Formats: sequence, structure tokens, C-alpha cells
Amino acid sequence: MKNFPHQYNDLRKLRATLETVRDLNEAGQDADDDGVLGYALARRRIYGFRGLDYTGDAAAVEVRVEGRIVEDEQKPSGKQGARTAAREMRRTLRYLRWLDADGTELTPAGEALLETAEGSDEEQILMQQAIASIAVADRDGRISHPVQVLLKLVDEVDLDSRSGMELALEAVDDSVGEFRRVAALAELDEDARVAALEALDWTTSQLANAVKILPAFAEQSGLMTTDGTGRYILTDAGRRALGRAVIRTPPEPPAAGRRRRRPRRRATTVRTRNAAQVGRSRRLGAAERRALTPEEQAAAAELLYERTERHQELVRTAAAACREADFYEDAAAYDLLIDLDRAEPLVLSEVKTISGDAAVQIRAAVGQILFYEHFAVAEQFPDRAVRRLVVVDERVDEELAAFLEAHEIGLIAIVDDEIVALNDLGEDLRRDLFG
Repeated sequence: MKNFPHQYNDLRKLRATLETVRDLNEAGQDADDDGVLGYALARRRIYGFRGLDYTGDAAAVEVRVEGRIVEDEQKPSGKQGARTAAREMRRTLRYLRWLDADGTELTPAGEALLETAEGSDEEQILMQQAIASIAVADRDGRISHPVQVLLKLVDEVDLDSRSGMELALEAVDDSVGEFRRVAALAELDEDARVAALEALDWTTSQLANAVKILPAFAEQSGLMTTDGTGRYILTDAGRRALGRAVIRTPPEPPAAGRRRRRPRRRATTVRTRNAAQVGRSRRLGAAERRALTPEEQAAAAELLYERTERHQELVRTAAAACREADFYEDAAAYDLLIDLDRAEPLVLSEVKTISGDAAVQIRAAVGQILFYEHFAVAEQFPDRAVRRLVVVDERVDEELAAFLEAHEIGLIAIVDDEIVALNDLGEDLRRDLFG
């Protein structure tokens, strides 16, 4: 099995811990010191001392907390619970990529999370993206994404409790064969499954701890939920995390004899001639979000989930390599629209990061680029022709490149700072955009 910190399973405490690290850094204190961070968490009541009375007057509670801190600091460091909490929480924040590898500084993703309002859609989407992307390595360096494994188990195996979800940490890697192995274990009755895991050297405490954290994260962030019978199922966000189709209830048809009028879309674009300003993860403001139709709001939520830092870095790389141009981004639609010259067609670009899911990403790119051309670009630039481009971060199969060519879409890969055309239209665009 793989190990994952099991200190807290409350996303609110994770955010509060991240805020504490930021505040300590800004105050010039050493957030990498377990005592500094741990007792700051205690003072903020993020970490709670066992057996301490937290009821009554706030000033009296504060006195009791300070007294307990003094007592605990007299113990050996390994027996100070606040220090252990700090160490485990720092590890968890690193797994979520909200803290850097040293566990001392916030990453751009961590800073972006703290810029969102607590309880907002934007916060939830960023949490979903971070949780679904957790990667864990074993002692041999074999990497798996346990929440991805968990969501697949929920999608394929009838689970009416968290029992069985510990298998998300049993998978050695993300291969199909390894998933089939853990899925077969999940389908056993509880006694047989526990016996099988004990034969694989799982301990009783490991079995208990393995269902405390990741299932709670997945449920609290809205990646999975339960249906009316208590069975766990994926949400739309959970399906997106697996690259699966999202099923939506079709809108109610308009009354007979009347055509539905599409509301005019509020512009959510940003224009710049400075390539360094491109790909900065702009999020919709509340007024902008309210101005979108319900369908556009749902699409915007999906885009925020998709536009990870890795995705935005690829957008920035493409813009930086491009000739001088006007660049347009749309927080609710396309990734990048390039205007080289008003006498030339615009270049509508959809950017996709590939993680062993090239077919899924290319299929999504085609739908998005055609949709945005029709509903966003044509409205903003009614008299301009459009060339279509998909940019990826690794080479994909020739059949996928040919599929895009057949739909009049160029394909370019940017790999190790090299710009490579993957179909004929991609070569034309590579030459015109990047020289």
C-alpha cells in the first residue's frame, strides 16, 4: 500500500493551514519549523488539544490554550501533538501542490486558492483540481493518482460505504491492469477483502487510516456524493476529473410556435500586446458570471477546472514564442485568440495538456474550438475569417492529427521548448505564427 497523511480530513482546516503558512512567512517567522507552525495552528484553533475545554468565554479559552502550549513544549518534540499536526499538514499541502517541494512557500496554485472566497464555486473547482491530481509514489518510485483510482472504483463498483475505498492507496500505478486488480478486491465482501489486504501486509490501523482522508476530500470537494439509496456515485465534476462525458438534463423546450432567443453574451475577454501577460489564470468576477446564461456558467466552471497552472504555462509558452500580435483571452470561452494583422484571419487556439488521455483531449478540443468560433469569436469579430489551431504539450498519434486536419484544424506540439507541427495545417500555422 501507499502512505498518505491522515491528520485532518477537513478541507476548511487545510485552507486555514495554508493561510497560516502564508501569514507566518509574511511575518518573517519560520513556517518550516514544526513548533512555529504547530503552535500557530493551536492558537488559531485549527489544531485542537485533546481533552482541553474550548467552551465558554473566548479570553478564558485563550488562557487555557496558552497554558497547554507551555505544558506541551516541555515534552520531547516527538510527543508534541501540535508538531506532528504541522508536519502532517505540511505534507498534505505539498501533495495538493499548494506548497512548494520544501513545504515553505505557497505555489501559484496555493496563492490562487487563497484569492477565492471561502465557499465559492471558484474555490471548490480549484480544490477539485488539486485533489484529483494528487500523485503518490512508493519506495520504488512508482507513481499513482489515488483519487483517480478512487473515482474509478466509485464509478464501476457498488460502494455504499467508505469500506473498500482504502483500495485507492493499494494501486501501484495508473495502469489498466493494476486498476482491474484493485477493482476485483473491491468487489469482495468485507471479510474477504480485509483478509486479502492483510495478506498484502496491511495493518488494522492502515486499513482505518486509508478511508479517513481521500474519500472525505473527494466528497467534500464535490467529486463524488451519494444517491438516494446511500450508494456512492460520481458528480459531474468527478466525471470531468476522469475525462468522462458529463450528462446534463436537457433544457425545457420553448413554447410551441416560439423560438428560444439566445441572450447576448457579455464580453469576458482580455486583450494585450504583451505576451508576458497571457495565461495568467484570469477568473470571472461575480457580475460577469451572473451575466452569462446557465449553460455558459456551467461551461465557465469546467474551464476553470481545466485551466491548471500546467495548462496556463503552455498558453504562456505559445504566446511568448509567437510573432508580435494582439492576444485575446476569454475566461468563459477560448484559451487564446491571436490577431497578427487586421487584414489576415484570426487564429483561434485551444490548448490541451496531455496526461495519457490524448484521444479524450483532442475530442474535447474539437468541440470547444468549433463552439467558441461560432458563439464567441463570430460575435466579437463578425467580419473576420478564422484559422483553427490546437496546441498540445506532447506528440500524439498520427490518426488524431489526421482527424484534426479533416476538420480543418492545425495541430502543434510544444515539447522541450521546440515547436513541432503534427499535421499540414499545423505546419502552415507554425510557419506563420512562429517563423
